Amino acid sequence: MHRKVREVVASGCVVLFAAGNCGAQCPSGKCLPSGIGPGRSIHGANSLDDVITVGAVNCSGRRIGYSSQGPGMFAQQKSDICCFSHFYGNFGPGCPGGQTMAPFDNGTSAATPVAAGMAALLISALGLIPPAMLKTAMLESAIGASAGWSRDMGFGILHAAATYAHIVHDLEQAGRTRAAA
Repeated sequence: MHRKVREVVASGCVVLFAAGNCGAQCPSGKCLPSGIGPGRSIHGANSLDDVITVGAVNCSGRRIGYSSQGPGMFAQQKSDICCFSHFYGNFGPGCPGGQTMAPFDNGTSAATPVAAGMAALLISALGLIPPAMLKTAMLESAIGASAGWSRDMGFGILHAAATYAHIVHDLEQAGRTRAAA
């Protein structure tokens, strides 16, 4: 599987993976005790350097306790970035979750589509962006990136506008305009 993931990235596709939900405060009971906590659960394709690994934060920008923590098995600095999770918007009149307020969408599996959607919007606005350029821009422009990588938050919280500005700057430095992108 790792070889295939690397082939997909090499073809120009951006690949995002959920970090997993076996962080130190894992509430589900689905994780084995040996896989809970820092450095114990980012050990599959989500640990490859080529991919963007996404952890989860709440609306206050704090790591959700069960969001897996680095380091990763293959690339040490995993997860890469965090995105928001714990969404109530799927429930209520006309929403896919129905009328009854049920448990919110949560976890790194809810945070990863937020990051993927942002990546898709950037590619739509700017044209094909090499996966490495997109990843670098996401990490360097994250909220909290100046503090460097941490096992709990990666390089920080994804910041869409700052990532856009970073990529535009990089493209201009490379002599490529947005129109040509």
